[in-house]
Amino acid sequence: MNITNIKKGSDNLKSISLKTFLLLTIFSILFILPFVSAVQIETKDSFLQGETLIAKISGNFVDQLGSGNILFYRGHVRVPTQFTLSKINDDYYLYALLLGKGQGNYSLQIQGVKYKVATQVKDDAVIRNFTITNETADFYAVPGFVKTKDDFSIELTNLKDNSIEVEIVSENSSTSGGFFESLFGTGSSTQTITLSSGQTKKINFLFDGTLNESTLRAINLSSENTSYSIPLYMEVNGAQKSNVEGTGKLSFEPLIINVSLATGSNTTRIVYLHNKEDLPVKNISIYVSEELQPYVNISAAEVSEIDKNSSMRIDLFFSSGESEKNLTGQITARYENTSGDDSEELFARAEIFLNFIEDYTPQYEENITVIDTKTCAQLNGTICNTTIETCSGESVYAKDNKCCLSACTPIAESSSTGKYIGWGLVALVVLFVGWFLIKRYRKTSTPVDLLKIARGRR
Repeated sequence: MNITNIKKGSDNLKSISLKTFLLLTIFSILFILPFVSAVQIETKDSFLQGETLIAKISGNFVDQLGSGNILFYRGHVRVPTQFTLSKINDDYYLYALLLGKGQGNYSLQIQGVKYKVATQVKDDAVIRNFTITNETADFYAVPGFVKTKDDFSIELTNLKDNSIEVEIVSENSSTSGGFFESLFGTGSSTQTITLSSGQTKKINFLFDGTLNESTLRAINLSSENTSYSIPLYMEVNGAQKSNVEGTGKLSFEPLIINVSLATGSNTTRIVYLHNKEDLPVKNISIYVSEELQPYVNISAAEVSEIDKNSSMRIDLFFSSGESEKNLTGQITARYENTSGDDSEELFARAEIFLNFIEDYTPQYEENITVIDTKTCAQLNGTICNTTIETCSGESVYAKDNKCCLSACTPIAESSSTGKYIGWGLVALVVLFVGWFLIKRYRKTSTPVDLLKIARGRR
């Protein structure tokens, strides 16, 4: 083999290698890049019971992401969860209350919204799995993120049977000590507060008046076993904060309404709409989901105002249809946040589960204990799904719902086939007893033959 042939072979190998490299590069762009640029849900892999879930959602959304696109599941079963969603810059932030959620495998899902993956437009569900452990968080925080143009507050609630200490620290301060001074109203960079068992304490913060532009920061809260990093977005219009009067914040209690009733009957439940802020809420619309409207009426659809730190009672009137049915929906209070130059729609929601059952007989527990000052998570209990579970031991009425202090066990399924078999067995027993009595009676009542006796026969 001469040198010329060897050189040609080497050039051919280089050409093949270059082609292979180009093909691999094109493959990476077409197949790997779409997975890198898809919608991302950033949150923890596991949470303690009662902890506040905080998530950041990023992606190139074609449609506006709304609260109707956010769903929570335990395994393959949808579970009611109160959450708040808001857009900050190009990302979405979400926080959800995990009160009453027991140990298990859960998922946060985005459904029914279009988004771009590279050059493609998709609407596939985006799923982020997480677990809830068997341990209880020290405390939960509300809200789980803050978007503000003014002074603000965060509520912390102790879930333990003993007092705890929570340390509050901020990151990304604009000047040395200056941010903390405006945030806490002191010259300190760290604050520590004490919460007694079951106590809820509102921590007030001052807006950083030294800001010249909107800034994203974080407030870190930590106790012995629980910690949060709460995103804080301070919006600035020019160099000054807005002085427009703000709006309070509404929440329903309880958050979950389970109603079971016989077909062709009706019942009533009571919920409360709370405004726990020091500002009033005006022009409130209250309504239920479209699928619930034929079966639910509310005592007040329009409310002109709920004063600061006050509550309003709402009566819910339920009437069932003539056939068995299971329905899921929400009751919603819609209002506007008037703080700042632009108004923003806000919502408070509670989940409603309706179960229409033929020949259903309600089981009223008149002697059940009422503990309406603590949540089920604070009592180390579990809220059972009454459609498929029952409490195996003691129950109490906690602040957020009926609370099982032992274990939730599956309800044994009953069917018409089982009823027929049972009644069939009863019928067989009756027939057997009747046959036995008739046969015995015939033996004892055999007539006497006098001719046989006269002939000397028995």
